[in-house]
Amino acid sequence: VNIDWYDPVTGMTFLMEACRNSRLKVVHYLLGKGVNTNSRSVTGKTALHHAIMTKRVSKETYSIVNMLIPRSNILISDVLDMTPIDIIY
Repeated sequence: VNIDWYDPVTGMTFLMEACRNSRLKVVHYLLGKGVNTNSRSVTGKTALHHAIMTKRVSKETYSIVNMLIPRSNILISDVLDMTPIDIIY
C-alpha cells in the first residue's frame, strides 16, 4: 500500500483522514513509515491543518498535533491563506 496515496477528487491522504478523526495509532504508524506530512488537499490543507481543525478535542488530538509539528512545514497556507498557526489563534 502506498502510504502517500491521496483521493484524486479531494486530495485527502490517509494521514489527513487519520488526523481529522483523531486516530492516534494510525497517525503514529504512518509517521513511523515516513509518510509525507506536507501533502496538500485540494483546499490546500495539510495533515496538521486537519488535526488542528478536528472537532474531537482530546488527548489523542493533542498528541497528534504534537507529533506533527516537528515533522511539518507550519507555514503552508491553505486556499484561504490560513496556516495551521493562524487556525490555532
